Amino acid sequence: MVTWCRWLSAALLAGVAACLPATGSPIAPGAAPRPTDGALAPVDDRAAFASLGPLLDAATDSAARAGNHVELLVDGVTSFDRRLATARDADLILVKTFAFLDDETGREVAALLAARARAGAYVVLQYDVTGSLHGAGDAEEMLANHNEKRLITGLRDAGVIVVGANAPAGPVELRELGGAVGRAALHPFEHLGMLIDRAHHLDFRDHEKYWITGRREADGRLALRAIMGGLNIGSEYAFGGTPRVDRITGARGWHDADAEVTGPVVNDIVARYFDVMDDQLGRPHAAELRARWNEPQPQTGAARVRFVFNHPWFANRHAIEELYGALIDAVPPGGVVRVETAYFVPSERLREHLRAALARGTRLLVISNLDTNDTAPVAEGTWFAYDALLGAGGTAALYQRIARPDLGGVMVHCKVASFGTAGPVIIGSANLDAQSGEHNSEGVLVIEDPDFRARFDEMLARDYGADRAARITRETLARSSTWQQLRRWGVWHLGEHWL
Repeated sequence: MVTWCRWLSAALLAGVAACLPATGSPIAPGAAPRPTDGALAPVDDRAAFASLGPLLDAATDSAARAGNHVELLVDGVTSFDRRLATARDADLILVKTFAFLDDETGREVAALLAARARAGAYVVLQYDVTGSLHGAGDAEEMLANHNEKRLITGLRDAGVIVVGANAPAGPVELRELGGAVGRAALHPFEHLGMLIDRAHHLDFRDHEKYWITGRREADGRLALRAIMGGLNIGSEYAFGGTPRVDRITGARGWHDADAEVTGPVVNDIVARYFDVMDDQLGRPHAAELRARWNEPQPQTGAARVRFVFNHPWFANRHAIEELYGALIDAVPPGGVVRVETAYFVPSERLREHLRAALARGTRLLVISNLDTNDTAPVAEGTWFAYDALLGAGGTAALYQRIARPDLGGVMVHCKVASFGTAGPVIIGSANLDAQSGEHNSEGVLVIEDPDFRARFDEMLARDYGADRAARITRETLARSSTWQQLRRWGVWHLGEHWL
């Protein structure tokens, strides 16, 4: 009875929180960044990570590949310039995205994909249909266009192979996802069926993000490159790093990061792309097609890179969490685990690793969204997680992203982390929340490269500067009202496995 009362109370509080804007405790003017928060320990910790290979191989069902070249692409303004440039003369374009938006950027990308398909290139778009729904206008358009946005239909007509995941089950779900929630009262039975169907699909949200291109060289060899990170297809992502505003939607850019990679690890990424495509279509690719578009890649640099993916339908359900846990455990006392992520609601598994790290003297630096979060329940969960970590002892420096349109980032959308002084960098699509850990398909790169690490460290130093981040302290949290504390407790205890 006590358990049911607890869950009922949590459900009520979580329901209220879901209807409220993402607001939290007011940020104190004096909660400024401290230079020591993200400072790297003056120790050589390479040996702590050098022996992790066999553990990571087994825990993540992956392999580290030597001989790659990797470049950090900070913000959409950089990444989308590179994406478009690599696709303009490509013979192969494989795009995978959670959201494909009908805005300035979506239309520009669609036009380029269509043009390459008409020119004879092999072009595939995999996208999450529900993730690409942004408002009632999209829903009504899809209702009138055979459950598909006209932007996507135009790609099909041009010869692009379109593979959609998580398409809405019917008109009621479409309208509800588009914002017309009140229609449920008029169609209760269809609404119930929709809820059952949606619950079934909670174990699969197609959140991986790849931009893969291939070009035939003069000698006939296919040169592949891949861009991975947090960016979807839309102006919210492409305009990051600029003050631009989308003329169609009014959207401003978010701060984000991608990595571009060439070399042997790209074969692992392309193989994964085709595996997911086969699963969605329900039929395997012909062996000769895979061989044609995934030729073994030569070494192109000195970076050692591992590709790790999550998928709730396969045995590696928690591969990315296992990856994080092993790397956190490897950071020695005095070292720092540094995380920048859009959504920070770590699972109990990750919280155990973080608490153990703090207890042994490893420091923790986190930058995430609180007042800048676009998802109210997740913001409440992040406040609760911050409170728990600050109460765990040790040194945790936790930051709130400051919305700065003039600096090209109204919220942080990165999904990145670094470990120790000389340890690897993780960059990809996975947030540190239950949705990414339990329910989404996700993909990340683990990058060991001194030049890449140096650029990453520079980006992070900028991101927790006083003009972009405010430090959350025990004093900040003490100003929370009783209602705010109760609301966060309710959201956490109900949504711990779903946020």
